[in-house]
Amino acid sequence: MWQADSQKIVWLTLAAFVLSLAAYWVVLAVWPSFHARCLQGEDRLVEWLTFAAFLLAAVSGAAVLGHFRRMPPPARAYLAFLALFFLVCAGEEISWGQRILGFETPPMVREVNEQGEFNLHNLKLQHVHPKDVFSIFMKLFGILLPLALYKWNREESSPLRRYLPPPRMALCFLVPELIDLVADGIEEMQPAFVPGRFLKVIAGQNEELQEMYWAFCGLVSLFLIRRAWGRVAAGRMRA
Repeated sequence: MWQADSQKIVWLTLAAFVLSLAAYWVVLAVWPSFHARCLQGEDRLVEWLTFAAFLLAAVSGAAVLGHFRRMPPPARAYLAFLALFFLVCAGEEISWGQRILGFETPPMVREVNEQGEFNLHNLKLQHVHPKDVFSIFMKLFGILLPLALYKWNREESSPLRRYLPPPRMALCFLVPELIDLVADGIEEMQPAFVPGRFLKVIAGQNEELQEMYWAFCGLVSLFLIRRAWGRVAAGRMRA
């Protein structure tokens, strides 16, 4: 029962990704004014969906800590890290409410921030970009580790399910990676059959779409991790 439900959740998530991505580009083609006014850019739907998904992922991680207190300290530290990581992602997505609250960026931050905003992910660092750190973590968490540990992570009852998403979730995590790959390829080739307004959106918005799907991958993964801890608690109650 648990395994069937988990598989359904993954496949439904993947289907929702494909359909929503198709809808995004259909709206751009058919109704570009609505797309520009409501979907793309700062404080538009894509950004708010990303913020909401990251925030709910953080809440889900925190809920595991609150509801399942009988866990080893390393597990508690790991789940606390996941909850904090996604909370920071949520705050970063809206620059910690800067445009909502209307506060100014401190001068020392403005000087080293690519967009002059109050956030970490646009800092201009010499050797590594904060966005690259985020990207590496999402690849490790959602693709590399679940697949590398497939032998021990494939069963629904595996203890690893309390810490990592199931291997099938890698298909969902690949969606934002493919968005980035395809968008960069189209932008570089600039084919004649792609209208100019599409190229502009592809160049400017593929990163926002990538972040949105990453956020929902995180949300679904934390939901499945919470379910895995729920199975442990249910087993203890039966015992």
